[in-house]
Amino acid sequence: MVDSMVEKDGLSEAAADCMRREIDEFSLTEEQAQGFSDFDDVADKAAGGNELALQIMGDFQDALAACN
Repeated sequence: MVDSMVEKDGLSEAAADCMRREIDEFSLTEEQAQGFSDFDDVADKAAGGNELALQIMGDFQDALAACN
């Protein structure tokens, strides 16, 4: 996905590298991991309106956005 943003949207390589790092280093805290099996589960539960999942997804999106 990041690579397509470089090609299609003109995302800089520096921003792309930052985003890749954020994706690779993302992990749930021990507290957050309770109730979620993995990141896909967080995304599924966020789509269903789970407040903690929405917060985790928001934090992740903010980290990616900060790369620009």
